[in-house]
Amino acid sequence: MRSQVHTTRYPVWLLWLVGIPVAIAAIALAVFFLTFMLIIFGIAIAVFALRIWWLRRRLRHTLRSGVIEGEYVVVKEETGSPRANKNFNE
Repeated sequence: MRSQVHTTRYPVWLLWLVGIPVAIAAIALAVFFLTFMLIIFGIAIAVFALRIWWLRRRLRHTLRSGVIEGEYVVVKEETGSPRANKNFNE
């Protein structure tokens, strides 16, 4: 004797009625997220390009003026310090 498995079959029109709006919603959501990611990527590229432009502009200005701006501190060595007599080239 064969055992029969009873499966519930939904009408085809019900599958189309539910499936098509779900598919449309999924595609719309995918398009929304893709657009959002492209906008974020475009903003990131624009910020990066602006930063590179600013650094090149500042470098060109520095090279034209011949003056390198910066700060320095003079550190005086203590004569009694054991490090004062050490040769750091070894």
